[in-house]
Amino acid sequence: MHQRRASPKTASAGMAAALWLLLPLGASAADVCFFEHYNYQGASYCTSAASGEVAAAVADRISSVRVPAGARVTLYQHSGFTGSTLQLTADAPNLTDRGFNNLTSSFKVAAEAPPAAAVCFYEDYDYRGASECISATGGEIQVLTDRVSSVKVPAGVKLSLYENGGASGRMLVLSGDAPNLAMAGFNNLTSSFRREGAGTGALQVVFIGNSFTHGNANPVLHYNAVNVTDLNGTGYGGMPGLFKQLTVEAGLNVQVAIEAVSSQTLKFHYTSKRGVLDNRRWDAVVMQDQSNLDPAAPGNPASLITYSGLLEQFFHGSDVNANANANPKANVWLLATWPRPDQIYQPGGHWYGQTLEQAAAVLSNGYKAAATQNRGTAGMIPVGDAFVRAVGQGVADRNPYDGVDGDKLNLWSGDNHHASAAGSYLEALMAFARLTGRDPRSLGSGSVAARAMNLTAAQTTALQEVAYRQLLASQAP
Repeated sequence: MHQRRASPKTASAGMAAALWLLLPLGASAADVCFFEHYNYQGASYCTSAASGEVAAAVADRISSVRVPAGARVTLYQHSGFTGSTLQLTADAPNLTDRGFNNLTSSFKVAAEAPPAAAVCFYEDYDYRGASECISATGGEIQVLTDRVSSVKVPAGVKLSLYENGGASGRMLVLSGDAPNLAMAGFNNLTSSFRREGAGTGALQVVFIGNSFTHGNANPVLHYNAVNVTDLNGTGYGGMPGLFKQLTVEAGLNVQVAIEAVSSQTLKFHYTSKRGVLDNRRWDAVVMQDQSNLDPAAPGNPASLITYSGLLEQFFHGSDVNANANANPKANVWLLATWPRPDQIYQPGGHWYGQTLEQAAAVLSNGYKAAATQNRGTAGMIPVGDAFVRAVGQGVADRNPYDGVDGDKLNLWSGDNHHASAAGSYLEALMAFARLTGRDPRSLGSGSVAARAMNLTAAQTTALQEVAYRQLLASQAP
């Protein structure tokens, strides 16, 4: 480290502006320079020291300062880094303007952190239309309040969008660009935002449920299990394994876990599984109840409403049961399951004699009621409605008991209860789009996950279109 004093150069008045850009004799561009007069004139003191006392010749007589590029200089009123302070990140030609003229006695120099990359909000899908880019760590949307349809998120940043001002109301957490917020049920809703800085790591997602989550047979049951954390140690991949693969195909950094036990309810998970569900700070939680909502009272959403609410509070840290890794900003989603053909088309089934659409509506309405009453939830993922849409659009067969049309998919497995590989792929598409704000069609006909489910290119694009249309039609909840 070295310190130097130098006399200022002299120049005619016509050359003064150009000379102000020059440093005193012997100083380098990496030095901080203090000047007796405004506009870098008069006696000067330049140093490359990281901290210290200013020279006696200019102490308490400093009126302008040269700041090296990329540095942050803190001026102190008294020696020993005490008294009032002023921080500078750029040259200051007149300290009177900053209320600090003839006050500096000591200083510190540090590297200035680069400005945060901006989050950019767009009025239309796919980053089109009017835009608003903000580098702050949070705040209010000024121009596009309640008009945001897509968002560009800087690499490594987790971004929380809020329905209301002041970071309040319903919330959506993103870990990457979201080209279509309608997919996430958050189109034209954003009023404020908060961001966590780069380096916060992967988005942590856990799926909670039963065999409608883990699947009942291969190729779904153990699919991609090596890349999914099974909190129960059962080695399942299931639909979460498909979801994980879809995030990889989209280039997203997402870590996925599953906690699924066959035939169980959310009451079971709340009363028996909190000990494994609190081992990580989750950014997103996706949970589904038993296939008929309540095995003791099919179609009754009361238990779903109660225990989805208690689990939401548990994950957010407001439950009476402590959660050491609670995350108040976690998105908690309810995944609404599909109607079962064995309950509709077979005597003794709870919905025997009713239509597929009627049975689906009971399930969907139950989950909507839970999402509406438990305002801490982000909303629902309408998978059952997507099954019905696939049937209505001629992509899937309505009733596997009377045979499956050759040009249509069967969304149910051989037991006419669980989802088939095609049904599980559709389920994963719905979760993928809802959690990420990505158009499922962007995955394309060559989707690796779809090929693993033995789907043709045409079947893959057809299911992606179904998911897109259903999510476009259903804003959360």
